[in-house]
Amino acid sequence: MSEASRLRLRLRTFGAPVVEGPVGPLGGTAAQPQSLALLTLLAAAGERGMSRDKIIALLWPEADAKRARHRLSQLCHALRRGLGEHIFASASAEPRLDGGQITSDVAEFKAACGRRDFEGAVACYGGPFLDGFFLTEAPAFERWVEAERVAFARAFTEALETLAIDAESRGDRSEAARWWSRLAEHEPLSSRVIIKLMAALAAHGDRAGALEQARRYEKGVSRELEADPNPAVVALADRLRAAPVDGSLPAASRRRISIAVPPITKLGSIPDEYLAEGLVEEITNGLAQLEGVQVTSVISPERLSRTSASAILEGIIRQIGDRVRLIVRLVDSADGSYLWCSRYDRAVDDVFAFQDELSRTIVEELRGFLRAKRVQP
Repeated sequence: MSEASRLRLRLRTFGAPVVEGPVGPLGGTAAQPQSLALLTLLAAAGERGMSRDKIIALLWPEADAKRARHRLSQLCHALRRGLGEHIFASASAEPRLDGGQITSDVAEFKAACGRRDFEGAVACYGGPFLDGFFLTEAPAFERWVEAERVAFARAFTEALETLAIDAESRGDRSEAARWWSRLAEHEPLSSRVIIKLMAALAAHGDRAGALEQARRYEKGVSRELEADPNPAVVALADRLRAAPVDGSLPAASRRRISIAVPPITKLGSIPDEYLAEGLVEEITNGLAQLEGVQVTSVISPERLSRTSASAILEGIIRQIGDRVRLIVRLVDSADGSYLWCSRYDRAVDDVFAFQDELSRTIVEELRGFLRAKRVQP
């Protein structure tokens, strides 16, 4: 029995792929490109495993069926000899890894996302999937890797954004800024992310940090893309430089406030494509009925960057099954700080009833907030 067979192994696929033992990365068979490719395919497949035909199509597309099956058998034999006889689940109809012998970051990432443990998912993600890994004469495998890499990066982004938004809904501005900062490290040229991070830093009282993020973004866009920065980032930076630091509503809005309502940001897939749009319309109509409030609809980031509104009403929505979580926040357009924020969790049985009830609740809560701030005459 090999030494590896008595040890718990771990396959790392985020970043440069490697099989790790208790004392570090393993060499030999475990470090060979085809070995890493097969192990990764099976780790990503999870408990269901992967059919031999699909493995062959991905790894040896040009070989005839007999030769390809022989290569797969040889590779599995070499891995059993190098990593342990029980590296593969013996009772499985399709090849799959034995989780008692080898764990993987990709399996743990998927499991964490499935149970909505977003902090756990973020902890698993160590970089782009199979970063820098290439398998010669296997174009189908390369296409599979690219598709998985994009999907994992998107899931990582959604996990970070969910953590940031949840922190904002709890009023934890420091935690929100921390998660937005992590996301900005992942997507340094995303104007949307930089704007969220700048707003979070400003809300936390770190205006200098927000302006530094704008500077880094502008420098990165110029260097990497040879392009001009998004006008919305420049506009927010200008407002931050000019805004007074008093932690309150803009002076011009003491007795009357103008609110811009942009489209709601959707996290993940929203089965009913009109749900978010209908909410924006209902909320906009409801706000327009409030005395002392002027409301405008904003249909694009470019128009939002040029808005003269005192505040912006942002919404972020996520739907899982028949339940929806909506986070709404009123943002000071002068410095990006949060004036008001609330979270709503609802079951969606009837879309129209859902929109009516939720929009009325949001408008009434905003009415109470604005009255407390003495915005209305």
